[in-house]
Amino acid sequence: MYNTIGFELRLSRIINPYSGRAIVAALDQGLVEGAVKGIAPIGDVVKTISHSSPEAVILTPGSVSATYNTFKGKKRPALILRIDAVNARRESLPGKGEEIFHTGIISPFEALKIGVDGVICFFYVGHGDFVLEGEMIQHLSECSYRCREIGLPLIAEAAPVNVDDEYDTELVKFAVRVASEAGADLIATNYTGDTDSFREVLEYALVPVLVRGGPEIYTDVDLLTMVNDVFDAGAMGIVLGKDIIQAENPIKMIRALSAIVHEEKTVNEALEILEN
Repeated sequence: MYNTIGFELRLSRIINPYSGRAIVAALDQGLVEGAVKGIAPIGDVVKTISHSSPEAVILTPGSVSATYNTFKGKKRPALILRIDAVNARRESLPGKGEEIFHTGIISPFEALKIGVDGVICFFYVGHGDFVLEGEMIQHLSECSYRCREIGLPLIAEAAPVNVDDEYDTELVKFAVRVASEAGADLIATNYTGDTDSFREVLEYALVPVLVRGGPEIYTDVDLLTMVNDVFDAGAMGIVLGKDIIQAENPIKMIRALSAIVHEEKTVNEALEILEN
């Protein structure tokens, strides 16, 4: 009983109980990509983003140790912990993905002792390494079991990698369905580029879906339009990293996103927040 209550309370901190939606700021890129522009100094970045009031922030064990004071008190975002690492999405250093590694870095129970509201782990498909895919399914399902024991929401970052089109509807649909079946409570995945194809993806999801990015996002208008469209399709939230931390003004960006996500403002109304 108590683990169920704990799960519901933690999930309500991640998903806004009033709008039923969520803005999640991903600040965990350093674990996978190293010295990413926009994440240093981490204390200032976390404080700035947190004070902009997203529903949740994703951090790594190391960055939590360096910034935990920001999460003290009542007016704070939910804290989601990255509990594994991969090398598949590196953009500048060697090892982008000829051979992909995946490893757990902290258990759900250890994450709970830190005081987090949820955890997130990778589930990548399309790379052609079926042994790795099996290992990732095993890791996801074991994490799901452990999280349910202790009332901790589990997000699966389920997406294609090392493929010609990471936004291909069939591949995204496959990733979402398998992650659902393996026991994720929420899924973060790629937007397929239009509302009709993404509605098809959502039909195959067994749990709520958040969007972690989409194709051809070059401008603020592109980003805000995508966010507007994913909610029209039926997504529950967005998980954005570089689009927030590398924005000209991250605080205004989160406010603009919030205008669409929680207030159902138009893209033009949200754009005015960025421009004023």
